[in-house]
Amino acid sequence: MKAKIIFYCYLFLNLNILAEKGLDFFDYQKIKCGWMDLDNLDGVEEAAAELIFKANLNLLWIRFNPELYFSKISERQNQTEKIFEIAKKIFDKLYMLCAKSKKEMPKIFLGTELTSNFGRIKPVTCVVDIFGRRFDKIPNPLDFDNYWKQEFLDPFDKFMDMWNKVFDEKVQISGVFFDLEMYHAQNQASMYSDKMDFSDFSWNLFWGQNLKIFVGRNLKTVAQRVNFLRKYKMFNSYYNFLQTQSKNIAEKIKKHVRKKLPKAKFAVYMVLINNNWFYKGFLQGLSEKNDPIILATFRNDYKSNTQFLAENNIYVNYIGLILLGQLQKDRDFGLIAQTLRHYDGVWYNRFSWLPYLTKHKMPKDVWWKVESSPLDPWVVAEKIGDA
Repeated sequence: MKAKIIFYCYLFLNLNILAEKGLDFFDYQKIKCGWMDLDNLDGVEEAAAELIFKANLNLLWIRFNPELYFSKISERQNQTEKIFEIAKKIFDKLYMLCAKSKKEMPKIFLGTELTSNFGRIKPVTCVVDIFGRRFDKIPNPLDFDNYWKQEFLDPFDKFMDMWNKVFDEKVQISGVFFDLEMYHAQNQASMYSDKMDFSDFSWNLFWGQNLKIFVGRNLKTVAQRVNFLRKYKMFNSYYNFLQTQSKNIAEKIKKHVRKKLPKAKFAVYMVLINNNWFYKGFLQGLSEKNDPIILATFRNDYKSNTQFLAENNIYVNYIGLILLGQLQKDRDFGLIAQTLRHYDGVWYNRFSWLPYLTKHKMPKDVWWKVESSPLDPWVVAEKIGDA
C-alpha cells in the first residue's frame, strides 16, 4: 500500500512538471515527430498514412512551405491544388485508420522555410556584417513588411483559407514549424551570425528609436558605425535593441497566427542553438514559461545549452534528431529509446522517404542516402512504433 501511494505521488509530481513545461499538448507523451516533404509523397499517399500510423507518430511537421505557393513573388501560384490533393489523400486515410483504432490523430504542423523564394529573387533588404560584407541572399530579419508579412503572414492567411475549404474540423492544423535554415544561401552560411547586422535598414531603425541622440545617425559606412559604437560603448545598446525588435516581431507573428488558429503551438528548427541576437529574440518572443516552443536542431546540442536558454528566458521542449540513415540494423533502433530518455521527444529526418521507397528504388550514391534506411520501410516504421 505504501509503495502504491509513493508511486501515485511520484506520478502526480511528474505530470505537474510536464504540464508546467507544456507537454500536456501531447497528453504527457514524448513527442514523436516526422518531418515530411509532400514532394516525395505524390502517388504514395496511402502508404504514407499507413506508415505514419504504424510508426505511432504524434506530430507531423509537413513541409508545406506556403511562401512557395502564396507569396506575391512565388512561381508556384498555379500549383496549390496539387499539394492539397496530396495532403487530403494522406490525412483522409490517416483519419480513417486512427478512428478505426480509436487513436488520436497526430498533430499537424504547417512547416515553412520562409526564404524559399529568395534563391530566385534577392530580398529587398539584406544583412551586412561587422566587416562590411554584404549577404545579398539573406533577408534582413527586422524588415517586417518585405520579409515576414510578404513571405509568411500573407501566405499563411491564404494557405489557411484554402485549408479550411478542403478539410473539415476532423483534420486541422495544430501549429507552425519555422525552419530557420536558409537552404537557398548555403554559400552565405545559411544563417545569421553574431557579427550581423550593420545594414542601412537596421542602423536607421536603431536611430529612429533614439531621436534624442543626434551623433552617429548619419554615419554611412560600416567602419564608421562600428567605430562610433566602440567609442561611445554602445555595442550592448545596439545589439539589445536588435534583439528586442526580433522579439517584438515574433510576438506579432504569434498574435497573427492565433487569430486563425487560437490554440496554435509553435516549433522552430535551427541547425544549432545560436547566440545571435535574432535567434535569441525570436525564440523569446515565441516562447513562454507555460507555453514553450518545440525546438529541433541538427546537432542534438540541448544539454550543453540548457543554462544559456534559461538565462535568456527561452522555454522549449527539445526533440532530438534521428536520421533514418542511422537505422541500418536491428540494434540501431535502440538509439530511439536512448534519444527519448534524454530529451522531450524525437524527430525523424526525413520520414517521407519511407513511403517513397515503397514504390521507388533508392538510386546509388544519391545525396539523401543519409536520410533514408536501407531496411524495408514497413519494418522500419514498425520498429520505430515499438521504440
